[in-house]
Order: sequence, then structure tokens, then C-alpha cells
Amino acid sequence: MFRINQPGFIINSPPILNKPEISAQTKVFRQKPEIVDEVLKWENNGKKSSKKQPKWNISRFPLSCYIEDEPSQGFNKAVNISFKSWSDITGGLLDFKKAYSIDNADIVVSWTDEKFPGREYEAGSNDLKVVNNKIEKAFITIIIFPAIDAGLSSDARVERVRRTALHEIGHAMGLDHSNNPKDIMFHRGIVNKNLSSSDIQRLMEHYQKNSLDIIT
Repeated sequence: MFRINQPGFIINSPPILNKPEISAQTKVFRQKPEIVDEVLKWENNGKKSSKKQPKWNISRFPLSCYIEDEPSQGFNKAVNISFKSWSDITGGLLDFKKAYSIDNADIVVSWTDEKFPGREYEAGSNDLKVVNNKIEKAFITIIIFPAIDAGLSSDARVERVRRTALHEIGHAMGLDHSNNPKDIMFHRGIVNKNLSSSDIQRLMEHYQKNSLDIIT
């Protein structure tokens, strides 16, 4: 889910949804076909926004990131791995560092038990504070136990958190949803394990659009 808060407008994108994959998750879905039916109702919710995508000012990097205390073992490590994945694809040019308080953080990652009516399959959300199309602060919220986690092992839940964080960090960098089902930034991109070449290309192009934002 992608929400931009900027004077004059708010953009809401559809929630990131979970889809069965060839893993233990697939068995869970096959045992509960009604879950698949509910997830598929969101199929048309992945339309890309026509609004201009915001970005961080290059001078702000490395961005400071604060992660709340993990509700379950391995969750915070999974989020840190996701931050590193985005940094690595730019050779560290778009990098992140640890913040020790929410007030001093550019990106805040928090956890919630809350599930919204009609969004039981949402795994994460993102709120951006934007001024003049520049991101000033990003708030990532990851749901601790969404419906998709039912029946999963502890390790499988940690992996779900990693993929959710990977998707939400993309939003925190200013990327909207992709139309490519192989991308992490697809609206149900959590079914994909890693960033795709398209994800990488979109990020690089996003931060190379004008001379003031060149990163190479």
C-alpha cells in the first residue's frame, strides 16, 4: 500500500497482497481455496498512479532508518537485509544508515497487529511526507500477522517480512506499483523473491531524470 501526503492531495495505492507460491504457502492456500478467491478480488487494484512519483533529494543520502523493536525473532534482520538489497543494486550510491530515534530518522519502520476491514491480506503499508515532490520522511508499517501467515512456520514468516519490506522500501524510495508481475514492485510482488532487473532499472531511472539528481 502506498500513500503520499502532500499539501493539496493524497494518493492511495492498493495494498500489497500475498499470492500463493511454490512453497509451504502454496499448501496453505490449497487447503483454503476461499482465501485464493478473496485475494483474486484485488486483481484489478494494481493500476499505476498517474501522479508524478516523488523522490528523495540526493544530498539526503545515506538515509537514516529507524526500526522499532521486533515483535518476533528475525523480523528486524529481515528488514535490514531488504534495505541492503536496495543499496547494493546502486553500488551503495543510494545507501542507508541506522537511526537511533524516530525523530532523527528519514525512514521509520514500525509493526502493527491492526488489520483493516476488507484488507485482511494486506501485509504492509507506506506513508510519505512530500513537499514540492521531494520526500521528507517515510513511514513503513508491516503487519505482524496478516491472514497469509496462517499455518506458516517461523522461518516462512520471516521470509514474508523480508519480501514485504523489500516492496515497501521501494515505495519509500518513491516508486509506484509496477505492471510487471515479476517485479517486487508489482502490487502483489511479495510472490517474488528478489528485485528484478525491471525494479532496478526503474529505481535508477527515477533518480537520473534530471541533472540535479544524477547519481553516477
